[in-house]
Amino acid sequence: MALIKCPNCGHEISDKAIQCPHCGKEPKKPRRKKKIKHKFLIIGIIILGVIGTFIAYVGFHEIDQTQMTNKDKIEKADELMGEKVVNNNLNCSPALEKFLKDVSLFGYNGEFGFNMTEEVEDNKINCMIWSTSYKVNEEDVTKIVKGLSKLYGNYYANNIEYMDIKNGYQWQNLENYSWIVCGMNENKKEIEIYWIK
Repeated sequence: MALIKCPNCGHEISDKAIQCPHCGKEPKKPRRKKKIKHKFLIIGIIILGVIGTFIAYVGFHEIDQTQMTNKDKIEKADELMGEKVVNNNLNCSPALEKFLKDVSLFGYNGEFGFNMTEEVEDNKINCMIWSTSYKVNEEDVTKIVKGLSKLYGNYYANNIEYMDIKNGYQWQNLENYSWIVCGMNENKKEIEIYWIK
């Protein structure tokens, strides 16, 4: 028990007293210092908010394709080249995974996929594939080849066969790729582009 002064008459009274025995007034109870607890609570909430915002932005921020060039989109997908595949799963953010499933290149909608050629070690991706998501014709292949030629220069060879592509076009010895093949998948009637590291 501590003694405090009555704020009304100034006599010393117990801090537990309900009223002053000298003047009969109720003493005001001293406030407890809760400010420190509030400061830690506020700082904690701010820190959690910043961390949550960062995680949401990095992990779920959608990739806006509207301002991206064809080259930008290819480079974005290329971020996974060299990554290790574990249990047939790619290690990428949900935003990148969504982006890869719906990518417009050269005016055609399609999606990216990844593969490993026979020479690859350690299950690392060294082959990137983009294919249209609907049937196309040879005229569409010609338009995409023109677009690829703007990015990579004139093709090295045509009428090549690769996988299910017949009469395909090939670029080789490029800065970032050993070669690129583009053509019509004869079985699916879709355009496919392969980038090989």
